Amino acid sequence: MSLHAVRPKILGFISEDVSAWLVALLVLFVGGILTGLLAWSTLNLFHHQLRQRFQLLASERYSRIEERFEDQEQRLDGLRRFFANSDTVSREEFNGYTQPLLHRTQAYSFAERVTGDQRASFEQRVRAEGLSGFTVRELNADGQLQLAAERDEYVVVLYSQTQSKLGSPLGYDLLAQPLRRATLERADQHGRMAVSQPMHLVSIEPAYARGVLLVAPVMLRNSPEGAISKPFGYVMAVISMRQLLADDLPEAGRDYLSVRILDLSTDEQHEVLFESPNAPAVSELSATRLLRLADHDYQVDIQPSETFLLANHSSVTTMVVLGGLLSVLLSALLYVLVSQRQRALKMVEQRTEQLRAREQELRGTHGQLRGVLNAATQVAIIATDLRG
Repeated sequence: MSLHAVRPKILGFISEDVSAWLVALLVLFVGGILTGLLAWSTLNLFHHQLRQRFQLLASERYSRIEERFEDQEQRLDGLRRFFANSDTVSREEFNGYTQPLLHRTQAYSFAERVTGDQRASFEQRVRAEGLSGFTVRELNADGQLQLAAERDEYVVVLYSQTQSKLGSPLGYDLLAQPLRRATLERADQHGRMAVSQPMHLVSIEPAYARGVLLVAPVMLRNSPEGAISKPFGYVMAVISMRQLLADDLPEAGRDYLSVRILDLSTDEQHEVLFESPNAPAVSELSATRLLRLADHDYQVDIQPSETFLLANHSSVTTMVVLGGLLSVLLSALLYVLVSQRQRALKMVEQRTEQLRAREQELRGTHGQLRGVLNAATQVAIIATDLRG
């Protein structure tokens, strides 16, 4: 029987005659395919988990922003009710009510509506209450408060409780500035709370000056029902977006999210109300939600930061490297084993051929001797030593 017919096959299906290099390359190819499939599966799982983590963080951040906006509305509405249900509110009562509310809010103020012919008596009354030198003021071109020009009507800041170290802008006429005037007119028109477009806040540190003015009209209790009249005054919350949204959050370098809020009240280009100091990372992950504060709609865009991507890196590269190394090592091992086995089998074949040749020689010699013996009849062959 031939030796090749009984050889076991390599790995159960590869013939012994196949080159060791071919076996090594086949194993390397199969290992590469398996590594690629495993890496693809792991990468898909990683992206799915990364998307889930981001959505959870984005939902939590949006809920936090929504809760803080609603909290500002509720606090200002409480202050409005405090004025509406009181005959008079003194400066001490106002300060006592608003002092505990100064959490994530730069200032609370009350502005009274004053006609042009009431200006002098109004200033004199406020001075008599202890504010010597009180006058109705407005901003000049340099952004400094100066004596207000003569007008038919004023809305003057009378009470103010603030966190700012720059003091309260008492006497500031809100109607002197178009953006604030438009906010008051909308509050008058709808009879409810209104919020300004993004603006530079007065008497606020520059780092916190970007924000909005939340305004609620105050009607007197004894106002005749159904009468069309302007509010007696307005209560206001001066909201710094940096203070409101960045409180209790990680520092910019450690924040996983980058947030941008757009004011959708303008028909043309939407104005940016707030933007995180940390830039968003280049990623397909993003979340967009709509949010409402008073009479304005806002678009909240949330994207991951570089910190988020660094903290949630994939292990696919490591897996590919380890899988490639394992495939190479396995291919090298099989190459060595197969080549050694083939060399051993080749030596066995050579020795077998040599043994067969010797066997043929022995058979020939044995045949010759048998022929000699068969030809010699009645003859004895006697072997002796040297001494006979």
